[in-house]
Amino acid sequence: MPEIYVKDGGTWKRATDAWVRDAGAWKRVKETWVKDGGIWKRGFIREIAVVIGANLANFDLKAWLLVNTDWDGASPIDVTCTISNGAIVYASSGYAFSTGSGWPSGSRVTLDLEIGTYIVGKGGNGGNANGGAGGAGAHALLLSVPTRLDNDGSVWGGGGGGGAGGQGVTSYTYSCNCKTDDVTSCNTCTGYNYYNGGGGGGGQGYPDASGGSGASAGGAGTFSAAGGGGSGGTNAGSGGAGGGAGLNGAAGANGNNSAGGAGGVAGYWVDGYGYLSFIKQGDVRGRTVN
Repeated sequence: MPEIYVKDGGTWKRATDAWVRDAGAWKRVKETWVKDGGIWKRGFIREIAVVIGANLANFDLKAWLLVNTDWDGASPIDVTCTISNGAIVYASSGYAFSTGSGWPSGSRVTLDLEIGTYIVGKGGNGGNANGGAGGAGAHALLLSVPTRLDNDGSVWGGGGGGGAGGQGVTSYTYSCNCKTDDVTSCNTCTGYNYYNGGGGGGGQGYPDASGGSGASAGGAGTFSAAGGGGSGGTNAGSGGAGGGAGLNGAAGANGNNSAGGAGGVAGYWVDGYGYLSFIKQGDVRGRTVN
């Protein structure tokens, strides 16, 4: 993007903001144009810096700018958003960080994650007995404007939840339909005992994802690890483990009376990949789309 420099104290410095005096009042310049080889080209647009220094859920950058700055939403801008101080930008559902939609043409975002910071989706919950599917992980980034990523932190889609184990059954026989005056006339009947499969484990992400219920519950998925699947009862399947960050959950094992549940899919680390360029890709985990 074109830049403007000014000489200050003998040193050329890049301008990040510009003002003009109009009818006696100083007004901020929205953009400038220069004629180069007979063609008008944009020479300067306003820059805005945003810093996220504490944990935050479902952040929408454009909506934040419209509320917290004097940007009019119609003029192109160059935004640098820095995530610092160990902050976690997260999503229990949907997207942890969205640029928002409807940006003016010529706008650009630089997303800078410092060391020890995260943009991360919640893991999917584990499936419940018998044969319940694991939940999908939530997503990290949603982009709709050209965005440069400078990633010294981590960007993760939530891991998928593990599927629950299938149901088990055992059979037994007993005498039935006996005549009251002739026990030798009894029929032989079959009965059944049913056993729950194990619950699926929760996927890794933030905040925690619950493990599914079952003969033994699946473990919760946490920020540091996915949850394991719970054990099934007699002839029942064990629950599948939750997926690590950006990974699908495992399917539950089949029981002898029903199939195990499917594992949940991992969340996107970025939706809007076509808008993305890299200064540094860093630690990214999960699916991509668009």
